[in-house]
Amino acid sequence: MRVKNGIAALLALIVAVAPAVTAQSGRVRDKKKPTEGEQDPNAIRLRVEEVLLPVSVRNDEGKLPGHLGPSDFIVSEDGERREITAVQRTPPSLVLILDTSGEQTVVKQTNINREIAFRLIDSLSEQDRAAIITYSDNVQLISPWTADKQEMRHALNWRFKPGLKSHLYESLMFAAEQVLPKTEGRRVVVLVTDGVENDRASLFDDALAALHKARATVYILSHAANILSEIKPRAYNPLSWYEMLDKQARKRIAQLRNYARLLEAGDSM
Repeated sequence: MRVKNGIAALLALIVAVAPAVTAQSGRVRDKKKPTEGEQDPNAIRLRVEEVLLPVSVRNDEGKLPGHLGPSDFIVSEDGERREITAVQRTPPSLVLILDTSGEQTVVKQTNINREIAFRLIDSLSEQDRAAIITYSDNVQLISPWTADKQEMRHALNWRFKPGLKSHLYESLMFAAEQVLPKTEGRRVVVLVTDGVENDRASLFDDALAALHKARATVYILSHAANILSEIKPRAYNPLSWYEMLDKQARKRIAQLRNYARLLEAGDSM
C-alpha cells in the first residue's frame, strides 16, 4: 500500500509520545507521608502526550481503503518506533482560494479557476465543510463555512468577479487569520493561482507565518507553467523586434514579457 500526501482520505494518527520521566534519587526513601499540599520528592512523574499526524492513503488502484487500524501504520521518531493509539478519519475543513485577477486577460482565463473549484466541490463528501475566498483588487469571502454544495456553487456562479490587481499574500493571511480560526479539526487550504503578487511581495513571510500558526496544510494548484509555455513564444519570438515597430504591438509584447517575469518570480513560491 502506498502512503502519500493528498487531499482525499485524510486520516489522523493519534500517537503516544515517549513520556518525560523525573528520576528517583539513590537515597533510601523516607517513609514519612507528605502532608497535604506537599509533593513527594521521591515520586516518579510521568508525562504522556498524544499528537495528531495527518496522513492520506490510497491503494495501488488509487481507491480509498475500507478499514485501517493502528497495525496498518508505522511511526518512528529518531529511529525509535512510536505507539499508535488510534486511527480516525477526519473530514477536512477546506478553504478554496481562487485567483480572479485579470490584468493579463490576453492570456489568462480566470474562469478556468472557477471550473477547478466546481470540480473540487463535487469531490467533497457530505461531512466535508468548505469556505471560498477570491482575490484580485480585493480579497473577498464569497462563501462562508458550509457543507451545502449548492450554496458553494451559487457563490461561484454569482459572486465570482474578475478584477485587475493580484493580492495573493493578503488572501492567504485573510484565510489564516479570519477564516480558519472559525473551524476545528483538519484545516486545509487549496490555492488556485498563477503565483503572481502585484504590490506587496514583502508579505510572503507574514503569510507563511500566519498559515503555520493556523496549523493549515496548503496545496497549490498552479497553471503558471502552462501559461509561460504559451506566452514565451509570443513575447520573445525572432520577429518581436519587427512587430514592436507598431505601437499597439509594442505595448502587447511589453505586457507579455512583464507577465512572464512575474510568473517566473511567482513560480518559486
